[in-house]
Amino acid sequence: RTLSTSQYSDLEKNKMQQSLANLQLVYNEVERDWSAATQEDSNPLELALPLLDTTSVGLASKYPLFTSLYAKIGLSLQNAVDEHFQAFNSSVGSYSTVLEYINDSQETVKAIKENLKQSTAEITDKKDYLNDLNLNSQKYANMIEILDVIEILKNIPEQLENYFVEKNFSKVENLLSYAEQQANSYNLWNIEALAGIKSYLESQRISLFDTIMEELYATIYLKSASYSSSSSSNNQFLLSTNNGFSTLEQYIHNIINIDISERSSNIHSNLEIFLKEWEKSSKLNHLSPSYSYKKDQQMDPYNYIKSLLETLAKLDKLPKALETLTQRNPFELHKLVNHSAEEIRLKHPKNLKETASFNKLDFNQVDFGLGIGDLGVIVLQDYFWNVFTKFLLVLQSHRVVYEISKHILTSNSTASLLNYDFIDIWKNMENESRSLIYSYITDDSVVFSNSHLKNPSHSASKQPFQNNLNLLTERKNNNTTLFHLNDSKLNDSIIIKESEELKSVLQEIFPGFVMSNEKIQDKPLYLEDESYSLQETLVPSNVFNMRVILESFLVFIQGAKNTFPLELKNESNDPIEFFKEFMLKTFLPQLDDSFEYINMNQNDLDNDIKFNGISNSKIFKSADDFYHLFTRICRILNTNLEYRNEYGQIILLILNKFLNKYQRLYDELITKEEFTTDKKIKMTTQWMKFPQLSHISLQILKNDVDKSMIAAEIDILLDKPNLIFENISKSQLLPKKSFNLLSQMLGSISWILMWLLKIRKVISKEEIEKKRNEKNNEDDLVELRNKWLILEGGDTRISEKYEELYLTLEEGESAGLFDKIIEDFKILSRNTLLGLRYDMRLRTMYQLNLAFRNDYWTPESDMIEVVKDIELLNEIIVDYNNKLINVLGCKDRDGILVGLPDFIDRLAILNGSIISKINLNGIKKLNLNIMAIQQVLRNILHKAEDVDFSYSIGYYSLFRKGQNNLIQEIKENKNLFNINENKVMIRLMYSEE
Repeated sequence: RTLSTSQYSDLEKNKMQQSLANLQLVYNEVERDWSAATQEDSNPLELALPLLDTTSVGLASKYPLFTSLYAKIGLSLQNAVDEHFQAFNSSVGSYSTVLEYINDSQETVKAIKENLKQSTAEITDKKDYLNDLNLNSQKYANMIEILDVIEILKNIPEQLENYFVEKNFSKVENLLSYAEQQANSYNLWNIEALAGIKSYLESQRISLFDTIMEELYATIYLKSASYSSSSSSNNQFLLSTNNGFSTLEQYIHNIINIDISERSSNIHSNLEIFLKEWEKSSKLNHLSPSYSYKKDQQMDPYNYIKSLLETLAKLDKLPKALETLTQRNPFELHKLVNHSAEEIRLKHPKNLKETASFNKLDFNQVDFGLGIGDLGVIVLQDYFWNVFTKFLLVLQSHRVVYEISKHILTSNSTASLLNYDFIDIWKNMENESRSLIYSYITDDSVVFSNSHLKNPSHSASKQPFQNNLNLLTERKNNNTTLFHLNDSKLNDSIIIKESEELKSVLQEIFPGFVMSNEKIQDKPLYLEDESYSLQETLVPSNVFNMRVILESFLVFIQGAKNTFPLELKNESNDPIEFFKEFMLKTFLPQLDDSFEYINMNQNDLDNDIKFNGISNSKIFKSADDFYHLFTRICRILNTNLEYRNEYGQIILLILNKFLNKYQRLYDELITKEEFTTDKKIKMTTQWMKFPQLSHISLQILKNDVDKSMIAAEIDILLDKPNLIFENISKSQLLPKKSFNLLSQMLGSISWILMWLLKIRKVISKEEIEKKRNEKNNEDDLVELRNKWLILEGGDTRISEKYEELYLTLEEGESAGLFDKIIEDFKILSRNTLLGLRYDMRLRTMYQLNLAFRNDYWTPESDMIEVVKDIELLNEIIVDYNNKLINVLGCKDRDGILVGLPDFIDRLAILNGSIISKINLNGIKKLNLNIMAIQQVLRNILHKAEDVDFSYSIGYYSLFRKGQNNLIQEIKENKNLFNINENKVMIRLMYSEE
């Protein structure tokens, strides 16, 4: 139809379409009712037979319908042909034309096939040439890519510089990694022209690590100006003042109102917030942002540290960085301490200048450190708050490093490479803190040595107190050096060989290098001192600086405890245990040494021995100084309200040491020198070591005068008179100076016992338990502060009212130790009293012995006088009496002199045995001298009637009666004397014959 040129009207077109539509309807009906006839493989016979079947199963009944349909089909086809007759004619006419087109198309197709066949042959024959073209094309494409990459690499240095300036280290690492990846992909590093870029990138990678490490140091150790200001603001916040310690009132306010837990929590808050946020983000695997120095470091240092660590992890340098951080930590901490000191010097130049202008106290003054009014307190307080605040911020940064590095290395399955030791960081901080505080509490002028504590010659012979307080002295001796590298010794030949090799190497490296002939082996191979150089302290070192340092130290300890990772917390690493150990093993022994040093210079018995021997003072100056020192120590250590065991031990130890001083003096004057210059045993020493004699003498001192006890004492003293008379010499006697010293010591002990008993205050076990229950409700740090608090110690000479002061003791051990010291003082007092008592008797014995032995007892005239030795004895008695009354008072004086008349009365009789000749005038002379002694004693003793020499006078009156009357009295038992005394009298009666 498309080839027909006939034109049809719309009506004709409609009829043509309608005829076809009708035909389609008929076809649809056939397809619906007679579908078998429309199949391609249908059999007409199979369709006709059922139509002829008139049975019930046949289709004969539908035959009329079939014929009707047949006629309908014919009509529809006839109608369609009629309507399309012209079209059919046109189609037949076009057939030849179509056939020509088909023939032409076949020719065209044949030509194309020939062309394809020819092209296929050509392609097969020229394959190698095409491969070469393909390879060249790829090569040119690669060259273009390489040139592009080279261009990128050439631009990288400039980009790196910009990123370094911005401190955008994450982008630096990404850029370096990209450059490395691209260069390795195209093997660009083999190009000689790119060697410079390669070297630059390698150096920048190394530089990146070093720069990141320095940035970590700057961030962790607060080196940047922003961190310094941040630390300063934290410090000011802790002190609750806008101007630091500009006023004394502000300082006192801070001391009263500071809350340790609150202050440490304020510093810890930022770290706590960061750790919580980081924990959430790490669980969600959030990527860290790229941090810029200018914006984020100041605002968010912990996230900045995190970014730096992640960059190091990408560089595969995290384990090395952690190791380097650990190794450099001690140096950085020390540097931080020194830098803080410089900051304080710039901040308080006026205070430091005025503090330095004060002269150090001399030995006659007691230096109890900085007082509240001292400007040095402001400097010291500000310095330690500054240092410990920085230490806390540094430790918190290390905690961030610990947590981030642990997470990174664990997530990368390289946990075994974790070299970061937080415990080591803390130990370094412990050591630096200990060294810093030690330098401010240790005065070089305190030259007290522990050696005397271990020297038996410096200890009392009986020292039960030592067992109870040995812990304090042990703490001073536990810093034993185990090993010194510079003590190690090598074979001399090895050292010489190594030194020669070193010399040759140095000469090769440095032409003209000349070594001296000094042998290297003469010097140690190792550094003898690796310690950091210590800066001069801002204020004079003094153990009492601890009262200013304590608050900031405790805040640091609490903050460190809050910062510690939970998994690392144990007793050995606990900051509170470090505080306790420092206070017990460093501060407490130093405090004890300082008290001892002050005590040694203030209470020097050598001065008493040098001057007080000729002094009329009732007590030693050392005793008076000790009173002021001891009461001031009690005020400083706040002993009024409660007993603090550590300070209580020191106070009791000080008291015990003072007791030992007097004990040593007593030993040196009485018991130490057991022999005289002629190697004879001292009688006083023998008497002191005779328990029965001491017991009787003490009973005489305690009770009213008992003649029987006095007689018993005299019997023991004069048990062997002949032996005594043979050994008696001046060397047996105490020198006058020693007698005076013992008298003053006895008076000093009595005075010390008086005020010691008045300040004694014992709290019961019930009160102790109640206070302990109250302390259990307190915070650990509050308890520690109360435990180690040191008060400002005013001068006790302002007020002599020692009743206002108490030494509080706990019922039990501490009260028992104090009472033991009191008892030892009393024992020393009694022994001193006995020593003076026995010396007075020995001195009397010596003078009477001289008088009876040396004087002339056969005068021809009855003009008689008191002999010189008796006069000297009377002078000694009067002089010693005056001394004893002035120093001891009448009671203790009487304790020394009581029974002396009875002793002289008995001794006068015994001394008759050493008179070689005597006559009646000699008897008169002897009676006169005895009565002279009696008169002196009656004048000085409290009870004159007790001075009765009738026994000795009656004895020598026997001389006038003669031998016969004496014998008669003996026979009649009227004689009062023993047989030896009567024998001596009979010998005297015949002495001139």
